[in-house]
Formats: sequence, C-alpha cells, structure tokens
Amino acid sequence: GKNSKRRVFMYYDSTLKKNIRLRIGEIPPNIFSDDEANAFCRQKESDIEASKIRILRRLKWKSRYHNFEDLIEIFKNERLKDSPNNWKNDIYYMEHYVLNFFINQNTFANMNDWYYHFEDFKSWLESVKTVKGNSTLAYSTKNQCIKALNAFLKVMSRKNKIDRVTKCPQFARHLENSKSVEEVISETDTTKIYQELKGINGIAADLFFVLVSTGLRINEGLGLCLDNLVQGDVENKAFHEQLIRQSVNYVGYISLESQPINSTNIRDKNNLVPRKALKGRRKIDPKNNRIIPLANKEVFNMLGKRYFHQRELFQQKKFGDDPKDYLLFDGLNKQRFGNYLRQACKNLKLRNYTPHSCRHTFATQFTGVTFGNVFLCQMVLGHRDLNTSR
Repeated sequence: GKNSKRRVFMYYDSTLKKNIRLRIGEIPPNIFSDDEANAFCRQKESDIEASKIRILRRLKWKSRYHNFEDLIEIFKNERLKDSPNNWKNDIYYMEHYVLNFFINQNTFANMNDWYYHFEDFKSWLESVKTVKGNSTLAYSTKNQCIKALNAFLKVMSRKNKIDRVTKCPQFARHLENSKSVEEVISETDTTKIYQELKGINGIAADLFFVLVSTGLRINEGLGLCLDNLVQGDVENKAFHEQLIRQSVNYVGYISLESQPINSTNIRDKNNLVPRKALKGRRKIDPKNNRIIPLANKEVFNMLGKRYFHQRELFQQKKFGDDPKDYLLFDGLNKQRFGNYLRQACKNLKLRNYTPHSCRHTFATQFTGVTFGNVFLCQMVLGHRDLNTSR
C-alpha cells in the first residue's frame, strides 16, 4: 500500500469479472520481503487453481449427460415457484454434490434406482470435501444436500420423469453443530465492540447494537426502512398479552414484511431497493409480517433518530415515493458491516464474532427473559421450525 507498510494482495475473479482484495485475516502476518510476498502469491494461485479443478470435476455431469442440464432447469423453475428464497441453495447442492455423486462418482443415470444408493450417498457426504476448501461438510450442509435431493426427486415425479418417490433419510438433528456459549456476546463485550465500532463507523455501530437487541438477521437489519418502526403496542392483542405475561415490557416494535434481494448491492441502478419475502415465507404479504418488540429504549431512540433523518429525505422525494426505499442504515451492506465488525474484534483482541453471533446472543437472552418460552422465541426470531429455536 502507498501509505502503509502493509502489503495489499488482490486477484482477478473470472466469474465475477472483477478484482478481489484479500482480507487481512487471509494474509500471513510474517511477510517481510518481496520474495516472501511472491511466494505467498504463487501458493495462493495454486490454491485457486486447485479449487477450480475441484469445481469443474463436480460439474462434469453437464458434459457427460446433457439431459440432466434440462432436468436441472426444470427443477430450478419449479423451486422458483415453491421456494423463492431458497431455490439457489437447492440448485447449488444439486450441482456440486448430488449430481457429482450419482453421475460423476458413479454412473447411476437411472433416477428410478437412486433410492438403492441413498446409504452410499450419505457415506460419501461424510468424507467429501467442501467445494472451495479442504474441510469436510458440516452436518447441517449434509442435510441441505439431502433436502435438495428429495426436492429434486419430488419435482421429477411431478413431471413424470420417474415412477416413484422415495425420500432419502436425513442425518439426526442432534448431530448438527449447535451454537456454543462462545457464540453469545457478553454484555461487557457488546459494550466494548459498540464503542470500538463508533470510532470505525457510526452507522455500523448502531446496526450492531440493533442486531444484538432484536435478533434480526443481517440482511433484515440492512433492509429496515420507514415502514418498519412502530411506536406503542402491537395490534395483535394475544401476542401483546403474551409479551406482558412474560415480563417483556416494550416501548415499540419492528414490523418486518420483507428484506433486500441482494445484501451486497442493496440499491439497484435506479437507487431503489428490490425486495424479497422473509426467510421461510413464500411471498411478501402483510399477513406474513414478523413482529419484534423493542424492550430497550436506547435502541428505540437510536432507530427513531435514523427514522426522522430518512423521513426528511422522504419528504424531499430523494428516492421516490415508496417508504421502503428509505433505509435506516443506508450506505452499509453485508460485506462492509462484516469487515467493520471483524476489525473491531481484532482491535479489542476478542474472538471473531460474526453478524449472526448478534442474532444468537439475542435468542439466548430472550429465551432467558421469557423463562424458556421457545414458542414466543420462534415467533420473534421468525424460525420456521420450532427445533431451530430450542
């Protein structure tokens, strides 16, 4: 770098067609000369090439069996209808793992016979490496692969491509890696990180505090807009009474209906915010709104200040007539916030907390406040499956 003794490393990503800068954590700290820097570059190039070869090997089925490309396209179109938020994950797992096993590793071209090999597939998932690394798959990822396989077979049956549907059994849920107590950010560390972030980026500091206090996912937090902040009691009386019964005294709430489609490029070329349904919801609908009570007055006031600032811009019609295009944390995206949070943790010599650590922290604290009421926790966090909240 021109103004720093630290070297900056970049590489060209042919898929994204742009230069990618390596994060500080990806660069060894003991590079002191150009020779050492060049040696690191050669090693990194070798790693990237090896990764490309692994990916091409996984996608070999495209050139071996062209009919499967058509079937994947059919599957994609159906998943777009059935699961508009998660279809990309299903396609990814099908292409890189499911078809890799059934077509590349073996020659099981007849989908009617796939159920004979389910146990072999599960055994293979135990040993296969991740697409872009050398680590084995987490149990949650293995179950995502199996889920994609079952969804694919279901669609193929619906389209009369196979005679029968037999579900591949998933791995036991207790094997999936649950978050440990280390993922919970203590009250002391929360304060430290917030103060450190204020010196790095004020908007990121406020977003961090909001995420810890609400359990919002990072993309949901980035999408908070003028339509979301409400003062007073929730309209659902039963929900309100349940909160009061559990001693959750709140001053207002967030009514969440949607989230940005893209967490990196939040605004499109017209400076508007394209949106999609919340996770676990099929479409954007007021009936699917998620309600998050704001029990912390400081958080409510923090959001209030940002609300009034955006309301002024709304009155000026800076981004048009839709209040959903006026973001309370405008200017941030997932990558920037993650970098700021990582830098704050590094400065404080704390473990590397992630944006999702904020959600896990809130879930743990909220479950404690409500005396283990996982049903209420499920509603506030927006979990589709109750087991996720346990």
